[in-house]
Amino acid sequence: MPGAGTLQDGPAVHAEVLGNIQSLLVVINEPFFPDKYTLTSTNLLRDQTSILPFPTTVYPQDFKPQNVNENAFSVRLRLARSITVTHDSENSILNAKDLKDISTIKCRECNATLSNKAFPVVKDLPSEHWMELVECWICHETSEKEHSGKLQPIMAQPNLLLVSNTYLLFHPEDIQNVKLDSHCPPVNWDNVIAMKWIPMVCSACNSAVGEKQYRVSHNENGAIPNAEAIKLYKYAVQITMKENPADTFQFDASFQRYVAMDFIELFSAHATYKFLIYDRSDESIHGLIWVFNPDIQVYNSVSNIGGGWQRAMKVLYIDNEVDTAAASRHIENWKIDKSVDKLTYPGKYCRELFAKLAENNLAIPEHLRKAPAGSPLADFGFAYLTR
Repeated sequence: MPGAGTLQDGPAVHAEVLGNIQSLLVVINEPFFPDKYTLTSTNLLRDQTSILPFPTTVYPQDFKPQNVNENAFSVRLRLARSITVTHDSENSILNAKDLKDISTIKCRECNATLSNKAFPVVKDLPSEHWMELVECWICHETSEKEHSGKLQPIMAQPNLLLVSNTYLLFHPEDIQNVKLDSHCPPVNWDNVIAMKWIPMVCSACNSAVGEKQYRVSHNENGAIPNAEAIKLYKYAVQITMKENPADTFQFDASFQRYVAMDFIELFSAHATYKFLIYDRSDESIHGLIWVFNPDIQVYNSVSNIGGGWQRAMKVLYIDNEVDTAAASRHIENWKIDKSVDKLTYPGKYCRELFAKLAENNLAIPEHLRKAPAGSPLADFGFAYLTR
């Protein structure tokens, strides 16, 4: 969500561009004074000083402010020039091209080295859900049998680095100083049909850094798990490059950006907008998130996140740790709702996510912080995830 406005000592300013209905909502945290405010096609001015530059042009004749309460007014403006709304995934933060000269990978918490080798081959992974999307396409083809048995998962190999939107994938022999998370319940391998991912932590500081994949085979003696791959979360590591090994390579490691990318992938694969957020270690539910608008532009002068207009998704949320009573009214229904997807993350990052949403919520004008009273969503608060 956006940061400081252009008028340091003026009233708080909040604005949203809703591209799907081609309108712009502005809320100013002070009573409306006609002699103070002027609207042009590109700016809102207070005492002839711009407090809100618009990301597109609007119709000045639409300036008909309405008092929200005794301390704020709002105005809704039509866009004179349309903004195209796209729900496609953005470019990955750190792609294969960025990482072709990687030197070391370290734990972001304690700086322990997790890998210090060069990778002769670095490739981008397709969408997390590419297999099911291709299978869906094949089932509509007349020659389905032609493709039968040819679809294979992409496998980790020694000296190969595979790059996803949110993680890096390696062969186990290429990673060091990691161990399985001891807080996870023991695995009964006899009940594992094919493969399982197990949460993994840094051996030095026990911070969550990724997961290890085990492929399970079965014989007369029982299940035999074999480690096949390791994924390291991009938000849990820091990276150096060959040409400058003394300096950390700078990239966006904010967890909420990666959650937004997961949401975008699931929009494309499943057309789902409701998510239960689980703790990867103990399977507890941290909260519920419903993506209300997947692609808007937001400006907020009191938030300390970012600056200027920012692209974001508007979400409804309940933090199960903060408001257990409200969450409990919805969790059981969401568990059996086929339109709800389950996402799991390390507990530390789940708590960070909902703390950010709460901070974000408090920066929104008070009358816009909650879903309408009396509606089925009245327990939910509004917030934004930057894209």
